[in-house]
Amino acid sequence: MKEQLAQQAREQGYVEQRAQKCRLCGLATAPDGDSPLQVCPYCGGGDLYSVPRRIIRPFARQPFGLSRSDASKRLRAFRRRAWLAPGRVRKALASQRHLQGVYLPYWIFDCVAISRYLGERIEDSGEAIPAGGTLRRRFEDVLVPAGVGVDGSKLDQLDSWDLSRVEEAAPGPGEGTAHTMECYRLEVEQAFDRASRKLEERMQEDAREAIGGTSPQLERLSTQYESIAFRLLLFPIWIWSFRHKDQPLNALIDAQNGQIIGRLPRSRARIIGAASAVAALALAAVLLLSY
Repeated sequence: MKEQLAQQAREQGYVEQRAQKCRLCGLATAPDGDSPLQVCPYCGGGDLYSVPRRIIRPFARQPFGLSRSDASKRLRAFRRRAWLAPGRVRKALASQRHLQGVYLPYWIFDCVAISRYLGERIEDSGEAIPAGGTLRRRFEDVLVPAGVGVDGSKLDQLDSWDLSRVEEAAPGPGEGTAHTMECYRLEVEQAFDRASRKLEERMQEDAREAIGGTSPQLERLSTQYESIAFRLLLFPIWIWSFRHKDQPLNALIDAQNGQIIGRLPRSRARIIGAASAVAALALAAVLLLSY
């Protein structure tokens, strides 16, 4: 399998890129053109240094469906809802100085899974009947995140990746996009290991269905993969980042549907002030009703 993936990587080709790595969080991004980034898109750190990288050539990307102007509107609405956030954070949200367009890297796999299974089928009478066989299933478009900049729980909420809208990527990562690209940290072999664990679960479900009966018992399943193919795809988000009390804050904006994902800290002073205001209004209402 590793040799098959390595051969495909050689066929797809490699590109050299000059990336910028953040000394605080360790993430690397490749900005468009010759203009260096001023801050890390993910943690808001400003200590970046240049590093050379050699990566597999991206196959395609999904274009930004949300302009910077529209992303700014979403961020302003997010700020209005976050009225309990500390003043310094709200001020940074208002400036939008650290709002950046970023392409997230994903590996996408096609393959054929062949599973041999053994188990037993429990009939209504309680009789256990041995069952076994071979299953063959083709999987297409299995996505695996290749970066680590965005937390997995947030990635799960970004559900608008439309593979029908991807377009051929430029010759080099980020070229001609006016946006930066997160450099992938997960190599293709590691990514397929993760994908195969997902596929193994699906093959287990298929095996139990094939066994049948009221309570199918799967005792053993062995899976091999053939006709493995992969591509590196880039998907777009807008990301706002800021450092507050030396901790990174960020908010993600889905660059297709405008959904915003993020949580901000709350100011204790603002919470106390809001609670005091509510208490004062309640007291005023009681006094008004007593007259």
